[in-house]
Amino acid sequence: MTNENVVRRDVLAYGPDGSGAKKIQLTQIEWYFSGNEIHAWTSAEGPCPRVGGAGPDLFCALLGVRRQLAEADWLLLIKASRRDAWFSTKQYPARRAGVRLYPNLDGPPLDDLVDALAPEEDVTMLASWEEQMLWRKQWKHPESQAWTRVYGSPPTHRVTGQL
Repeated sequence: MTNENVVRRDVLAYGPDGSGAKKIQLTQIEWYFSGNEIHAWTSAEGPCPRVGGAGPDLFCALLGVRRQLAEADWLLLIKASRRDAWFSTKQYPARRAGVRLYPNLDGPPLDDLVDALAPEEDVTMLASWEEQMLWRKQWKHPESQAWTRVYGSPPTHRVTGQL
């Protein structure tokens, strides 16, 4: 990997500052393609712990990053952190750096693809990776009621930031 192959994006993150208080801070996500994988990590210069992940697309790589950041009490404020964001599937393909949004548990995803690293303006849509997994499980298997059993009735929200 050469330096020019690395993509760097400034993103907002919510986590502890030097005083121990939590606040929104600017950090940087770096990523690159390596064969059939994407590798992503937080920049050493940012306030977040330096963690990384890999996967077949940016969403999956970021999932690894988000899981590790959650252990340090950090949340990335990006589209890939929405409870209803999911990666490309055969039925609903997306670009390797994009995600699809599934705002309704009983319907298909939105037609528009969304940039995985775009900022998420609606903070009520941000979720832990665990909540995201439950949302997806209930979307795929409605009878499971996986998300509803834990979080109650599904909310309805507007979607912005389409590609």
